[in-house]
Amino acid sequence: MKKVVFLGVFIVLLSLTACSGTGGFSLPTPDLGGAAGVADDVQDTEQDVPVQPDSQPQQAGDAAPNLVIELTEPDGLIAFVSDRDGESSIYIMSADGSEQVLVTDILAEDHFPQWSPDGSQVAFVSTINDNTDIYIANTNGTGIFRLTQHVAKDDAPSWSPDGKRIVFESYRDGNLEIYLINTDGTNLVQLTNHQNADTSPVWSPDGTRIAFVSGRDGNSAIYMINIDGGNLTRLTNGQVAFSDPAWSPDGSMLAFRKWESAGLGDICVITPGLNETKCFTQYQETGIPAWSPDGAKLAYRVKGQQGWMIEVANIDDSGTYQLVAQASPKGDPTWSPDGNWIGYQADLGQNMEIIIARTNPTYPEEIQLTTTSSYDGELHWLWR
Repeated sequence: MKKVVFLGVFIVLLSLTACSGTGGFSLPTPDLGGAAGVADDVQDTEQDVPVQPDSQPQQAGDAAPNLVIELTEPDGLIAFVSDRDGESSIYIMSADGSEQVLVTDILAEDHFPQWSPDGSQVAFVSTINDNTDIYIANTNGTGIFRLTQHVAKDDAPSWSPDGKRIVFESYRDGNLEIYLINTDGTNLVQLTNHQNADTSPVWSPDGTRIAFVSGRDGNSAIYMINIDGGNLTRLTNGQVAFSDPAWSPDGSMLAFRKWESAGLGDICVITPGLNETKCFTQYQETGIPAWSPDGAKLAYRVKGQQGWMIEVANIDDSGTYQLVAQASPKGDPTWSPDGNWIGYQADLGQNMEIIIARTNPTYPEEIQLTTTSSYDGELHWLWR
């Protein structure tokens, strides 16, 4: 559904003095800063209404043409974690907050929900009796499958683009290494083998490479490796630490955090193969970056003078802007499939709730999706 806002601007000239000739004149630019105050003019419609510029010169007493702004409603599905029933479990809801459905009910602590590429399943991490493994649940609630079974901790699942395999990190050989496994639990493959930790694996959009974090050369850096274990490449250099790699949707860039000092993790991107790095924050406290679906923007939490907020950076260096947040964001952002909304968890004082906000800063709007007296967070919007 699309929300279309009509902004009518009427300008009346009360008098014209000291004018010579009868030629036309230019109207002043309408002030659209008060658009949020015309909520009564909002109409729901399924029809796209294009802007029709007036090709004729304005005359005294004429009304300026209506300006039509198309605002989409939140759409799709969101997976999230809630302890509303006692244990932390995985839920799914519509992006408008309706139809909140329990997916996992296994008397465990469930976290880190990750959608399969086709949206039919969710991978997640579950801890039962101090043992952490990776599970897969059908999103229609018909079944839960235990993917890994080991006394060591298995964590951080990431789906292959074709939905047939999952990459994850595990302590099963005594320190953290990267493993691959088919989604039916077969063909377990150890991808890395080093005395220092290899963590935070993420699958490239073309399915051929895994980006991950490793301290194998001293400080934590971002590395890339082919899924057959070949062509190990260090992508970031320097004496500082790097973490939280995230592929751009087209696979051409990686976003990450660069830790200049304790607690200050700048948001940066690198183009593999070109060794070109640029950063969008400087010496700030930040959260994990998230790409917009079109790859043109990054969203992340950043701490400013007024506290934590969500900031959006344009990748082309054309600027950054901050979303208006009525409550302090406590979780990292996730984008809607159309890029018009960003979701995050926020601290409302007594509990954690899920909020979504428009990404268009000119027309700010926030919607609270959950209203329980419990923890609701770790949301992940389905792209499909």
